[in-house]
Amino acid sequence: MSTEILVIDDDPEVRHLLRTCFEREGYIVSEACDAMGARSVLERGKVGLITLDLTLGRDDGLTLAREIRAAGDVPIVMFRGRETPSTESSGSSLGRTIIYPSRLICVKCLRVCVLY
Repeated sequence: MSTEILVIDDDPEVRHLLRTCFEREGYIVSEACDAMGARSVLERGKVGLITLDLTLGRDDGLTLAREIRAAGDVPIVMFRGRETPSTESSGSSLGRTIIYPSRLICVKCLRVCVLY
């Protein structure tokens, strides 16, 4: 599996936090703020893991996840800013996909950064 991680989030602070944490662990990180940017990165075919914000501004993160899943089997860690039970049940059919509340993933990454 590739060591490149694609961080897809419309919030630049979240992208920066995740990039910092992953790079400290030795990963190559690409960023996208929307679906179009994500597609551009994915066309290179080197991504081994994706973090995806389901509330992706003007784009629908769940639709993008389905598109990514239809094109391949890259693991996706999806997160959202608020509780949306319908998203959780819809996302669970995507296989190799995990959904977290966004605060949880940011807190875990922040803890990793503080350790260094």
